[in-house]
This record gives sequence, C-alpha cells and structure tokens, in this order.
Amino acid sequence: MEVRKLFQVRGARLTTQHDIVGEFWEAWENYRAVGGSRPSFRQWIEQLQADGGERSRINNLLDVELSGGRALGEQPQGDDYDELPPDVRSMIRALLDGSERLPDKIGRYRIERQLGFGGFGSVLLGHDDDLQRQVAIKVPCAQLVREREDAELYLDEARTVANLDHPNIVPVHDVGSTDEFPCYIVSKYVSGTDLRHWSNNARPPFAEIANTIAAVAEALHYAHKHGVVHRDIKPGNILIDEEGRRTLSILVWR
Repeated sequence: MEVRKLFQVRGARLTTQHDIVGEFWEAWENYRAVGGSRPSFRQWIEQLQADGGERSRINNLLDVELSGGRALGEQPQGDDYDELPPDVRSMIRALLDGSERLPDKIGRYRIERQLGFGGFGSVLLGHDDDLQRQVAIKVPCAQLVREREDAELYLDEARTVANLDHPNIVPVHDVGSTDEFPCYIVSKYVSGTDLRHWSNNARPPFAEIANTIAAVAEALHYAHKHGVVHRDIKPGNILIDEEGRRTLSILVWR
C-alpha cells in the first residue's frame, strides 16, 4: 500500500504568515504553562505586517491575544491597545464588540468555543445535538481551501484517518462542507490536557513515562501498517484525557 503523507507542505499555501500565527499561539501556551515573559503582541503583529499579513491572519493573531488574556482572567479593553496602528485597533474593537465572532453552527454542530489554531487552521469545540456529545471540529484556513480540489485533499486525508480503529488514536466521526466552510472534520473531543502541559506541571514516574512512550509507539505502528505517516509528532499532539489515557491526534493543524 502506498504510504500516505499527511500534512505535507503544499507549495506556497503554507506561508510565513501561517507560521507566525502558530508560533504566537505556541508562545501563549508556553507562557500559560510555565510562566516567563508574556508574549509581546506588538512585536508579533509588526512581524506579521512586515510579511504583508492578510486581514484573516491578523484577525487570528488578535484572537490568540484576546483569548490568552481572558484565560488569565483579564477583561481586554480597546484602550489597552491604543499604541497600535489604527487599522489594528479597529479590528480589536470589532472583536471585543462581538461584530467578528465564531459561527453559531457548522453543519449540524453547534459551536461553543475555540480550542486552538495554528498554521493549517482552527480547532473548535462543538456540540452534536443529535447524539448529545461534544466534538472537536477542525477547519482549515480559508486560504488553503479556496479551490474545490484543495478541500478534497483535506477531506480525503480525514477519510483515511477515519478508517483507523485503534484505542490510542483519536477517532474521526464525520466530515462535511458548507458554503462558508468548504471543509470541516469532526473528531472525538478529548477533555483533559496534552503531554506538553502534563510534563511541565508534573514529575511523572518512570513507569508512566514508559507507558506513554509505549502507547504512542503502538498508535504509530498501527497507523504505519495502514499506510498513514503522521509527520508532526510532538507533545502537544499527544492528548491525555481525564482518566489518564494517552491518545495520538493525527488530524491536528498546529
């Protein structure tokens, strides 16, 4: 069977702008997990604008900043960003006023909040009212699915992963498309943490470390046998649920 290579760089579609947004998200995640220096929004926005940042990329960077502040118990105000360029200030005020917000629904799934995003797209927490359960919904950046064939590439990858059946791999439940979202992928929502945060906040005994390595290795071995190569193995993509079970998320756009 031909080995499928997921998340490969497709020409110029994965741009420096996408990398900047993902790196800013990672910087906020590290700051929340281990402390240190708070990410300077001004420096990041200047870097993005120097690369000719599109409005959607600037908007994503703003969302990271505001979401990070709210997670720390802050109540961001438009006046907090008066030193920024006028166009960026107006976008911040629009976000704070709620004139730019997450969709109420994608397909049949009710959107509750954003879980994260990076270079490839966003991950949203949704609720399946039909089956009465929470789900994780992954939506590629609009720039990556402008053409129908681009969306089909992501949907094809999701269909491949949906055929994997292993206890240490996060299952794909559904895929779909709408006029607003040419591609969305619905996976099991794992309530808990990831290996990066877990290892930063705990001193796990050797046995737990060995069990984690074994769980990930078994998942990768199973995926490889079925023709899937992950290519983005890192602690942030290894999820740990509230019962301590380790699962590998293959469709993670970070």
